[in-house]
Amino acid sequence: MMEIGFFFKGFVIGMLIATPVGPVGALCVQSTFTEGKLHGLISGLGATVADVIFGIIAAFGITIISNFLVEQQDWIRLLGGLFICFLGTRIILLEPKKQTDPGKRQNMVSSFLSAFLITLTNPITILTLALMFAGLGLVGQQAQHGSASLMVFGVFIGSSIIWLTLWGISVKFREKFNLSKMALVNRIAGVMIIMFGIVALLSLI
Repeated sequence: MMEIGFFFKGFVIGMLIATPVGPVGALCVQSTFTEGKLHGLISGLGATVADVIFGIIAAFGITIISNFLVEQQDWIRLLGGLFICFLGTRIILLEPKKQTDPGKRQNMVSSFLSAFLITLTNPITILTLALMFAGLGLVGQQAQHGSASLMVFGVFIGSSIIWLTLWGISVKFREKFNLSKMALVNRIAGVMIIMFGIVALLSLI
């Protein structure tokens, strides 16, 4: 029963840190609307992988990495904020298209890495994860490898459910958008992402 408890704790954490209230959510919606269904799915996968990495660090008690993230949080905020602003500007300037070439693997990699790096360098994600583990009484708790693995699996499942839900909603509404509306989506998503980047930079003051 205790092992199942670790899974459910990981599941809750995965859902909470993946709730799309930040730049990654805007990126996934924008990718689905203007780049195509597969791009949106790949973006969500990139965010999920980053969430799982944070889950692994916390669940297996990798204190060296977690301490490094805390000690270098100012640099993480600076680099993360600059990258988020850069990506937001790039999205604003992006030309939307109804159909995408499925053979452009480079674009798929870009979709994955953009969401992955935003999630990995987003200080809000890092702080949220720390608060979640503290709130659930997992700080300093040494779990067996089996229990820790179940927790990481729970993070993966919880995060995946959120991103797949967001992706499914985006796919449903995508067909109703013409190119001009997709261009507007780019502008709105880009501005939102830049705002999140500015907030991360202002937190350094």
